[in-house]
Amino acid sequence: MGNKLDMLMMSLTDIFTALPSMLLTIVVVGFLGFGMENVYFAVILSWWAKYVRIIRGLIHDVKKEPYITASRVSGAFGIRIITKHMIPNITPQIGTMLILDVSKVILTLSGLSFLGIGAQPPSPEWGVMLLDGKNYLQVAPWMGFFPGFMIFLTAASFQIIGERLRRER
Repeated sequence: MGNKLDMLMMSLTDIFTALPSMLLTIVVVGFLGFGMENVYFAVILSWWAKYVRIIRGLIHDVKKEPYITASRVSGAFGIRIITKHMIPNITPQIGTMLILDVSKVILTLSGLSFLGIGAQPPSPEWGVMLLDGKNYLQVAPWMGFFPGFMIFLTAASFQIIGERLRRER
C-alpha cells in the first residue's frame, strides 16, 4: 500500500537480508537450544525476508496490470482483488522459488546436523548419518558415502525440477 507500515516492514526485511542466513540460523539455535523444532524456527527466521521482498516486488508489478485497473473500475476492491487476481498471478513464481529453495534447506539442515546443531544422534537424518559415518571412514566408507550421495541426489533433483519450471515461464 506504500504507507509507513510498508516502509517499516521493508526496513525489517533489509536487516534480515543483510545477515548471512547460516550465521543467523546458528546464532538463533545457540540462543534457543538444540532440537529440530528450534532449527526449523531458525531456518524460517533466516529465510522469510527473501520471500517477503520478492512477493512485494511481484505484487507491485501485478498492481500495474490493466486487469487490476479493470477490476477496480468494475467495483472490486481490497481483498477481492488480492484473492481473485493478485495471488493467482504470483503463485507460479513463488512456487518455483520454493522448489528451488528446498534443496538449499535440505543442505542447510543436513549441514547443521553434521555440525551437531540440528538433529541429534539417534535420529535417522542424513546429516547425523554423515556425522556417524565420519568415525568409520577408514573401515566402512559407505557409511558416509551413501547419506552424502542421497543428500546430493535429492538436492540436485529439486534444483533440476525448479530450473525446468523456471524455464517454462
